[in-house]
Amino acid sequence: MKDIDAVKLLKDTYPGMSKSVYSQAKKPEYYGVELTDLAKAMIGLRSRKKDLRRKPYRITFRLTEAEFTQFELARGADTRQDFCSEIVRQALQI
Repeated sequence: MKDIDAVKLLKDTYPGMSKSVYSQAKKPEYYGVELTDLAKAMIGLRSRKKDLRRKPYRITFRLTEAEFTQFELARGADTRQDFCSEIVRQALQI
């Protein structure tokens, strides 16, 4: 949804809503302005749930077909995550 459409939709419920307020709400860590849960629901945004994973950081990368084939052969029965984690630990010597 475009910002201007979101502002129009929210303006009925929140008369003080403007493009600048909406823009500030998109960076709450910088401006200290955040949309309410109702406002987020109205424009189709879900509030993000806290990530309770034991390993919350994600690494994403792409391989060529040949590299991926070699990767799959090298990892054997290990999961991709376990295999990549071990490679990272070895590279960092931890």
